[in-house]
Amino acid sequence: MQKVMRVVLIFFGIGLSVNAADLTIAENGKSNYRIVVAQNANKNVRKFSVMAAELLHKCLKESTGASLPVILDKYDGSAPAIFIGNCPAAKKAGINTSLLKGWTYIIKSDGKNLFLVGNDAPRFANEKSRHYSRYYLGSVKAVVEFAKRYCGTRFVLPGSNGIAVKKQAKIVIPANLAIQKTPSFKYCSGRGKGLFYDIGNNFFSALCYGTYGGHSHDKAVSVKEYRKSHPEYFALIRGKRNSHRTRPQHCLSNPKVQELIYQELLSHVDKGYQWVQLGQSDGFLACECEKCRNMYGIKSKYAGYKGRKDPTWGEKLWIMHIKMAKRFAKDRPGKKLVILAYGPTKNPPKSIKKFPDNIIIELCKYSPEDFAQWKKVKVPAGFTTYIYNWGFYQAEGFTPKVTPEFCKKQLKLFKDNNVKGIYRCGFGELLGLEGPVYYVYGKLLENINVDPQKLVDEYCHAAFGKAYKPMKDFYTLLHKRIGMKLDSKEADWNDNDLLSGAKDLKHKNMKLLLLRYPNKTVSKLDKYLAQAEKNTTDKKVKIRLKLVRTEFDYLKYTASLAELFINYTRKPSLNLLRKLDQAIKKRDSFIASLKIYKNGRIANSNGFTIFSNAKLKTLSAGGRLQAPLKGPFLWDFNFYLKHGIVPNSRVIKAPKSIKPIVLDGKADDPVWKKAKAQYLVRLYMDKNKPMIYTTVKVAYDKDAFYVLGTYDQVDSKKLKLDWMFVFLGTRQDKSKSFMFPARLSSKSPGRWKCTPGTHDAYKSTGSSVGQIRCSGSPKTGAYTVEMRIPFKYFGKTPSKGDVWFGNFKRRCAKGDFIWEPNIFLKTWRDRYQAMGKIIFQ
Repeated sequence: MQKVMRVVLIFFGIGLSVNAADLTIAENGKSNYRIVVAQNANKNVRKFSVMAAELLHKCLKESTGASLPVILDKYDGSAPAIFIGNCPAAKKAGINTSLLKGWTYIIKSDGKNLFLVGNDAPRFANEKSRHYSRYYLGSVKAVVEFAKRYCGTRFVLPGSNGIAVKKQAKIVIPANLAIQKTPSFKYCSGRGKGLFYDIGNNFFSALCYGTYGGHSHDKAVSVKEYRKSHPEYFALIRGKRNSHRTRPQHCLSNPKVQELIYQELLSHVDKGYQWVQLGQSDGFLACECEKCRNMYGIKSKYAGYKGRKDPTWGEKLWIMHIKMAKRFAKDRPGKKLVILAYGPTKNPPKSIKKFPDNIIIELCKYSPEDFAQWKKVKVPAGFTTYIYNWGFYQAEGFTPKVTPEFCKKQLKLFKDNNVKGIYRCGFGELLGLEGPVYYVYGKLLENINVDPQKLVDEYCHAAFGKAYKPMKDFYTLLHKRIGMKLDSKEADWNDNDLLSGAKDLKHKNMKLLLLRYPNKTVSKLDKYLAQAEKNTTDKKVKIRLKLVRTEFDYLKYTASLAELFINYTRKPSLNLLRKLDQAIKKRDSFIASLKIYKNGRIANSNGFTIFSNAKLKTLSAGGRLQAPLKGPFLWDFNFYLKHGIVPNSRVIKAPKSIKPIVLDGKADDPVWKKAKAQYLVRLYMDKNKPMIYTTVKVAYDKDAFYVLGTYDQVDSKKLKLDWMFVFLGTRQDKSKSFMFPARLSSKSPGRWKCTPGTHDAYKSTGSSVGQIRCSGSPKTGAYTVEMRIPFKYFGKTPSKGDVWFGNFKRRCAKGDFIWEPNIFLKTWRDRYQAMGKIIFQ
């Protein structure tokens, strides 16, 4: 006797209690059903529906072995059918698709047939794009959801190799099945990863939203169109009109500028959008003109570069944008403005207590504290967010960023605070290592109450089959390590100084690698992954594991360098330098092994993007903005090892001359034969720039300290462009240290007193001391340089065995070269921090 189910059907607002037999869609490799694709006036919608039919066919066959015919023409109804899209049979079953909006979809059976239907429509009536991201595809969503619910299908990764289907004997559904659902978020957009992956994981495009990618002012008043004809449209900065190629700033008090910004909003929304974005140019700089400084009766103390920190500019922008919104409500009733809360507008306005109903606020700062601030202002239309969870601009670079628990905490915050849409910046660069987190994020978009760990478990079962256990252990450990932070403060990506380069970026990437991925942890992760690779014979699982392996090996090679480097900093040695060199070569070899396209970007593999198709040099650097790796990743090991240079432990010996050394720019004094020459290296230790050979020797007599430099590639006609710098002090703490800079064309160096600190500061004493002489061959460019620095400026004369501290630098048109480089370099301000030892013999 066939099982009878009693279900309560709630459909289109009508509650029905019915008894109905289940419907067997497929069993024991057989099925009476057909897959029928409805006709559609839009050829692209039709195309995507056909693709969905093919997907369903494959899922049913892989799940049960049953092969259902796909019918693209009119169907005679001779056998039960699975209908995809709006069709007469769907209408007969009571489905009115004209009532459906956005990404609403329906899964319904009528006791015989199954209907997978949704809102299918192009973004615009005249849409010409053939890309899926330009269409509402509710019927495709219905197919995907049916495949997930009843075929055990999981869209764990993009592409066909990312689709996992559960094997089962049969597929049975209730005869009166009725599901209608509208996703709670209107969109969760970002870099598209594929039709079924995106729709299956609720990563919908922002079809209702006419976004400019963040900023509208520069699109309305572009440099290309107005720089020459109307320079007055652009901000006055330091006496000049700003027309930055990608981030132009504007004279916002100019009525014509305001009108251009407004008219751009109208023309953009008239393309067919429901929402349109409004936001100031990136890297905001305030106009210095008098009208701007007193705009809306609000006097700004600062403008230009200092103006970016002046809160009055945020207030002015809010007032201007709200005025536009009120006008917009009359000109385009029912449409909404999405105003960017970013940079100067990152905080709520003080002069506004309630926003007009047609304003949505797009938040780029969205912590619980930020939402608490916004609760002080009424925003009836709600919020969208521009999130920075991912992206190789973070300190983590091309290593994982967030945990499953982080995703749940963030999305719950968004749901509780009327967030309607999300833009994911940088999403999808690590499909292997971050795959479970992406999956968790997508699933939580539709049901915030699910346990993230259950979703990770679901992902590992679907993606790795028999290798489930070691991969679950792998991700459990990985997520535990990702949860370890140096501090609780997140980067403020609203800080315009990040873009301008004015900010001292405190690179924490090496510290993060050391914290999260010590050798013991990496070895354990490697062991789990190797066990998973050994456990599987499934072709698709092998392909997915290969993806994880590629990304993990990059992490492994990079993290191993961090641990070697910290050991080197504690006790520099030639042996550790060789080990660092070997580790760098392994990492370089791995990166070089990746396949690339002709444009230099990393090629896809098995349908997966690898490292977000970044360029090899970007991957080698570790990323961009906060991500670039310093220290040994840039070192010219070949040069250092060839010449026995051990950075951070350099020692040079100064032999004593019995007779006074004659300063003539020649190495002809006997003492120079006793002194040993040592090479200078690139100031920033950049192996990618050519080396110019430069050496120094040091010596002393009873009155003074001497430096002999051997310079290559000197331009005799431009001696003033070639310099010698000598840093010298009696104490390691640099409290009695000086810098002596001199052009080769001068007669004596200057004297600058050092003030030690986080960034050593040097201030001129206003006097020239000592002497400098040079001689050489204009034809070959080979020169010798001698500098004499009297001991009287230090208040003492060294004795045999004394140790002083110093450094030597050459500056020329082709770069700067230094004896003891700063291996802890964070910014250019740290370039002179390091000092080596000078031993007097």
